[in-house]
Amino acid sequence: MSNLLLLAIIAILAWYVAVPIMVRRTQRLAPKPLLRSILSDFAPPSVRATFDASAKSLESLGFLYCFDAVTYDEVSNMRIYMRGLVHRQQKIMALATALVAEEHQEQLLHAFLEMTSRFSDGTELCTYNSDLAGMPINNKRKICRGWQMIKEPKLLVRIHQFYLRKLVKKGGTPTLITEGEELSEVQNSLVTDLKEQEQMGGLFFDQDEQCYRPTWAGAFLSAWYAMWPMSFLRRFYHNQRARLWMRMYS
Repeated sequence: MSNLLLLAIIAILAWYVAVPIMVRRTQRLAPKPLLRSILSDFAPPSVRATFDASAKSLESLGFLYCFDAVTYDEVSNMRIYMRGLVHRQQKIMALATALVAEEHQEQLLHAFLEMTSRFSDGTELCTYNSDLAGMPINNKRKICRGWQMIKEPKLLVRIHQFYLRKLVKKGGTPTLITEGEELSEVQNSLVTDLKEQEQMGGLFFDQDEQCYRPTWAGAFLSAWYAMWPMSFLRRFYHNQRARLWMRMYS
């Protein structure tokens, strides 16, 4: 029995080392991912249906359509589709994102919705319902709130508005992207996020391959953040908060 327990412990420890090593060896991020504007009809049907459902809900709240776009080079072997909408009065930008494999575009791998508000002092408030773990290190000026259980766009907007009002009461002044510059702003934001991760030690720029790759610290942190037990604790915490909001607005 003791030998089996020892082997189990060794296997678990090996797994917790092997996954970060695999992340370190395989993950490649383009330094300047290019967002290409497209007509919505050019997106795969599964992506278009997901975006249309979110857009219909958001437009009923006063959001206006801005763009549809796709990037092929942000993540290798992956196409990332985006649809941007903006609420100019409340100074909120909504970004619907869908991931599909390059070779199987008819299959939707992951879709999520993100609300963003920026302030004059550089603070950025981000409210999203993605279950992707990502890098657990963020710039202090970027306030991220994850709500994986909240799939209803209207409720996600309510939550974002709640935190937005709190920052305004503290003296924050929300700003709005210049009309017609929304796509460029999203692309600039992607580049800025990569540079910030490099500054904080999560990524480094590989001169030979001309791309960003995880540092050893970044690979271990991002992998462990997505693995049990951290993944379980993260989802449990987020789901408890989400259930409270769902009860309040049910």
